[in-house]
Amino acid sequence: MAYDLAIRGLEAHPENELLKYHAVLALARSGATERAEELYDTFGLQDVGTEDTSSLGARIAKDKFFAGAERTRPDESAKAARLYQEVFERSGGYYPAINAATMWLFSGDAANCAKMANLAHERSITAEHDAGAQARYWPAATRAEASLLLDELDEAKAAIDEAARRVNGDYSAAASTRSQLLRICAAKGLDKSLLDPLKPPSVIYYSGHMIARAGRSGQFGVGSEKTVRSQIDDLLKKHDVGFGFGSLACGSDILFAEALLARGAELHAVIPFELEEFTDVSVSCGGPGWKDRMDACLARATSVTQATTGAYLGDDSLFNYAARMAMGFARIKAQNLSADLNMLAVWNGQEPGFPAGTAVDVAFWRERNLGLETIDCGPPAEGRVHPVGATGVQTRNVARKIYPVAFADIKGYSKLSDNELAPFLETVMGRLGGAMDTYGDGVLFRNTWGDAVHAVFDDVSTAAKCALDMQKALQQLDGHIGRLPIRPEMRMALDVGPVFEGYDFIKKEETYFGSTLTRAARMEPVTPVREVFVTEAFAALSAMEPTDEFRCEYVGHLPLAQAYGDQRMYLLRENPASRRADG
Repeated sequence: MAYDLAIRGLEAHPENELLKYHAVLALARSGATERAEELYDTFGLQDVGTEDTSSLGARIAKDKFFAGAERTRPDESAKAARLYQEVFERSGGYYPAINAATMWLFSGDAANCAKMANLAHERSITAEHDAGAQARYWPAATRAEASLLLDELDEAKAAIDEAARRVNGDYSAAASTRSQLLRICAAKGLDKSLLDPLKPPSVIYYSGHMIARAGRSGQFGVGSEKTVRSQIDDLLKKHDVGFGFGSLACGSDILFAEALLARGAELHAVIPFELEEFTDVSVSCGGPGWKDRMDACLARATSVTQATTGAYLGDDSLFNYAARMAMGFARIKAQNLSADLNMLAVWNGQEPGFPAGTAVDVAFWRERNLGLETIDCGPPAEGRVHPVGATGVQTRNVARKIYPVAFADIKGYSKLSDNELAPFLETVMGRLGGAMDTYGDGVLFRNTWGDAVHAVFDDVSTAAKCALDMQKALQQLDGHIGRLPIRPEMRMALDVGPVFEGYDFIKKEETYFGSTLTRAARMEPVTPVREVFVTEAFAALSAMEPTDEFRCEYVGHLPLAQAYGDQRMYLLRENPASRRADG
């Protein structure tokens, strides 16, 4: 949101250096280090020369050191230390001083580390006297860091407690401080519990059974509502929950949402499909009053995401899709804040009996070995049997599943002459096909039209790794190989969502279709060459994958081709901290 606001401001004030600074800072804070570095250079911030902008350039060098394979190279740490020290020598500020001290620690230069830590401690005291109440957090955090570097643990503890009292809801600042101090504790072999006062509130994904209205059967009887709400309150307090992600079906979901809002926590709601239909399917069935309670939660929610624009069509996979998105959003939030992450579920302990629902969510979460606590909703409600289906409505046999899809094309193809097409197909398309072959049955479908490539994958991990390998295959080609006059460069877009499986009566074979493919096709033309752009849904589902071989960096709210609307888009990158042996 901070990045989008800064970019929107730059549309009206394109030369504003402060807006440029905040746009790059937002990317850096979110972990999009390479994108932040690119934008820092594009904006020319290296020529601005203020303490903040110059320190931001040094911060990017520091983040690259901690995120990549360079972590074991003292010279890379020393490079960041020198950049910070140069800023300090011009400005005299405590911020570049303390960061220079920490980076000297990791470069193995104990003398420079101690020198800069003492200077940072001294300057932070002076700065605090001149700062307003809200600005006094950073001087206290600086003294905590300096004291740790100087092995003055009693003073460090006092400064940490002081900084924690001044957080005032700025959990991003506290997360940045805690992350830095955790690195120092690890390097020095110190007990990290020293930093507990700076721990942010925890993040949860919540789920649970819908409530059965009076006279109907169900897992969660209306008579247990007060007891369940009381247990929810107890768990939110126990885990100091500040952020909750989930849906708003009647019963457990709305009870979680109301409890989160009552304690002043952020509520992030993910609705599986159009709100009116969702209300009919999953809210009003609970009886009178639940729609009004849902509307009240929506009005106070920090964010509301509609997972799909299509109709429900009795397809319970849409509930799974929305649940995975909410889980991914929760995990990304926890990672950004270095916060604890748990799932809280109102669940009767039964194994999955439907394709979607609480039992399926619990099983999926458990497979990832993440924290989980459950609430027993008591004996099932007895009464008239409700229509079958995970959602309480009769499902229909709809051939629609959640799949990742890809669209790509090659820059310059339209300029090739007839005698250049054969070597293009063999050299370029042959390389791309070979990269896809590596993933075997993980590629469910593939098709081409000249230079265009379309594919459907079994899961987001396969889709991401295959897309990156396809880009790598082209970038390793000599642009003038054979009779090709161009360097083959590809743009590629990935989305994930409900996809129909059906029969192509023209080609006489199985095919895939739906709005998810259309959206990916509209994303591809606005993707830069040599890059892979993915949707927010793809980024969220990727966060729940059991791999760290790739990551998704936010690039902004971008308009799609052919007036298809705006879309939050992310840049897919290989994770340098876990490069595969072939990379």
